[in-house]
Amino acid sequence: MQSQRRAAGGFTLVELLVVIAIIGVLVGLLLPAVQAARESGRRLACGNNIKQVALAVLQYESAKKKLPPLSHDFDLLRRNANNWSWWSYVVHALPYLEEQRLYDDVLVFATTGNKAPWDSGTYQGRAPMRTQITTLLCASDPTRLPVENGLGMTSYHANTGDLVSRNDRPYRRGPFRPGTQAIPPSRFYATGGVPVSSSTVDNTAPFATRVGQISDGTAKTVLLAEVTINGRDATSLQSGLGILSPLSDGIPSTPPAACLALIGPNGTYTSGTTLRCGARWGDARSQYTGMITIAAPNSPRCFDGNNVDMIPASSFHPGGAMAAMCDGSARFVSDNIDAGSPTATTTATGGAVNTVPSPGYGGPSIRGVWGALGTINGGESGRNE
Repeated sequence: MQSQRRAAGGFTLVELLVVIAIIGVLVGLLLPAVQAARESGRRLACGNNIKQVALAVLQYESAKKKLPPLSHDFDLLRRNANNWSWWSYVVHALPYLEEQRLYDDVLVFATTGNKAPWDSGTYQGRAPMRTQITTLLCASDPTRLPVENGLGMTSYHANTGDLVSRNDRPYRRGPFRPGTQAIPPSRFYATGGVPVSSSTVDNTAPFATRVGQISDGTAKTVLLAEVTINGRDATSLQSGLGILSPLSDGIPSTPPAACLALIGPNGTYTSGTTLRCGARWGDARSQYTGMITIAAPNSPRCFDGNNVDMIPASSFHPGGAMAAMCDGSARFVSDNIDAGSPTATTTATGGAVNTVPSPGYGGPSIRGVWGALGTINGGESGRNE
């Protein structure tokens, strides 16, 4: 009788272990699905963010009849802004991201305050470059704390085409280009990064792109793409940035294979590395706010330790990265998209490289479908993924 009462009132040890085992199996089965659902939500949020930034850029174009300058904005030069050539496209898009007050603060910071994009200090009690704009961060990127001196970060970089280049070079095949260019290039800088006078700057050449110039189609041309922020492991493929010197911009430029060679058998960079990508939303240099379609998303990235960069799209999403097109739409681009041969090099097709503006190389991209999606007038057919 006593043993029957115990059986009716509880579980045996064996039964309890069986129940625990079943729960463990169910958790093991459900956890990947939960994680996938969470990543799906993060990817959707990331897509919404990059679309908002793209629409802000296009609103700027509608108002100014040109895309925001990648760098070298002539208006900032006329305002006598400090380091006028280094302020990024994000700065110009701020009013269209509902950040008019921040934009006004940046202008005062750069002009009256004589500050630079990488300055984390204050002026008149404000530190605009330390402001973190939530829309500029992808939800899947784990970096949430500032990487460099408290400066605000960005996950979304401006597409400059399929050619390795410095941000101050006019030979760009993508939609983002410098706003102006000095004549000659050797006189571009004076002490402090500002030309001796505005007479050394050509503001008549149409460097900044107009949407009407995108002859390959706005829905088939990348405007912005996601780039992971260097905030974790400087040697990892996903978070790091390899140093490759020399890294040649222009014609011929260093092929992606050279950057790929920096990756060792354990999947980490074997060269010197640094933490820079996306660390400053106000800085026009490519490692901070630029990217190119020279290699498929999540390919190795590198820079020369100065201002020449090979920064492809990248993300913490499985299998690819988010991009926004010149029509304002957003799409997910696979790591497996055709990006041509990583050993192919560019050749000039229209004249000397260092003329102003330089013709660079023309015609279809040598970087496959992804390279074609990165150019505004390559004339390629079959640009779809």
